[in-house]
Amino acid sequence: MDSKPTIWLLLDDKPGNCNQVLGVAEQLSKLGKYNIVKKQLYHNKRANLPNFLWLGFLFGVDVNKSDDLNHDLPDLVISAGRRNALPALYIKNKSGGHTKLVHIMHPGANRHNFDMVVMPKHDCKKGNKILNVTGSPNNIDAAELKAQIAEWDVQIKALPKPHIAVLIGGNTKNTKFTEQMAHRLVKHLNKCVGFVTGSLLITTSRRTPKKVCEIIKNSFNKDAYFYQWEAGKSNPYYAFMGAADSIVVTGDSMGMVSEACSTGKPVYIYNPRGLAPQKHRKLHKTVVDANMARYLDKDTNFESWSYTPLNDAKIVADMVKDLLN
Repeated sequence: MDSKPTIWLLLDDKPGNCNQVLGVAEQLSKLGKYNIVKKQLYHNKRANLPNFLWLGFLFGVDVNKSDDLNHDLPDLVISAGRRNALPALYIKNKSGGHTKLVHIMHPGANRHNFDMVVMPKHDCKKGNKILNVTGSPNNIDAAELKAQIAEWDVQIKALPKPHIAVLIGGNTKNTKFTEQMAHRLVKHLNKCVGFVTGSLLITTSRRTPKKVCEIIKNSFNKDAYFYQWEAGKSNPYYAFMGAADSIVVTGDSMGMVSEACSTGKPVYIYNPRGLAPQKHRKLHKTVVDANMARYLDKDTNFESWSYTPLNDAKIVADMVKDLLN
């Protein structure tokens, strides 16, 4: 009989959610022996409705496509994102309360039914079941980043060093990445990369507007490689971070900023007025004050410095281990 605690990871179609869950699981695997099982979930249109309408049910989950959640129930579930909170509560109810729940980000309803809710400090939520972390837990690992470089080795080696990775996000629920912001970013990068005579490794995301992609794609000389995100295609995001001497990241994504600061490499945040919501700006200030990052401006010269990399996933994993014990 397997005496190892069983942990289910609830994964959906959102990389931001999945990376946080997988990051914690990766750190847990270093701390002890666990039976870690990935459960792929697919949501239907009802998942867009408020969580309190479906408490204890799977009405927001496409049960025909998703992995089974009814048998061999686990000792603990790790989930992230509002839509995945309800399946987690369903599992706990079905187990008669045996299954412990660790949820990353606010669950949207019944927060107190979770054994731990992981929330960033800038959300200003506190409580005896809330674990406050700096940013977003992630699965950034130096060895894995190095391994990712191989697939893009030809493109990377064709460009002169130092390599500057440019990670571009896009629109959020409350803000827009405008064409004006794109032109300003191009202007900064064209000037700043000249200070170091290096090259740019640029990748966009699924949130990047098409017009922004076009502006950036057509604005650099031969010492830049541009990749436009496309669903189902291999993405150089991790390879570019692994190969980079410095990283530029747009401030609209807490996940991207957290991942960049988890590399231990110099990070520069591009944060023009109107791009990032207030909570994001609080995270920017935290990592800048901790000397993990600086703001990108027209005078940035991509100097190097060292700091202790952000590792929120390890903090969460330590607390999960205590829960299981």
